[in-house]
Amino acid sequence: VAQLLGQSQDLTLGVLAIEQITGTVVARQAMLLGGANAAASANVANTQAALESAKKNEQLAQEALTSAQGKEKQQ
Repeated sequence: VAQLLGQSQDLTLGVLAIEQITGTVVARQAMLLGGANAAASANVANTQAALESAKKNEQLAQEALTSAQGKEKQQ
């Protein structure tokens, strides 16, 4: 137990020494404004449009694959 306490103190001193050299790290506070909701809505709309485009591209690719496989079987 004494050895663990000693290691804990060593680590604490190490962290304090690093903080003295580099400065303490403080998390920035998030600030929400009224525009944040509008921006989030725009992001959702853009993401939905991108998803629809990706689905259409996937469908076209699947149709092209099916067509190519059908032609291959005919030969």
